[in-house]
Amino acid sequence: MCIRDRYTRAYSLAPTSLVAPLGYIAVPLAALFDWLFWDQLPRGAVLAGSALVIASGVLAVTLGARQRSEH
Repeated sequence: MCIRDRYTRAYSLAPTSLVAPLGYIAVPLAALFDWLFWDQLPRGAVLAGSALVIASGVLAVTLGARQRSEH
């Protein structure tokens, strides 16, 4: 099966607040592959943006878990 099918299946098995942030992993992975394959280090704006995306994903998962536990 391809990754897209697994990702779609994850939406049927887990809460959206848990699955959706995983899509944002593409941003830091793209920067990593850029460095590995073309020896290009990301600029400061890319690093800052990636940190913001990761922090937002962690916050969404944390708040989603907290909201589920309160109900």
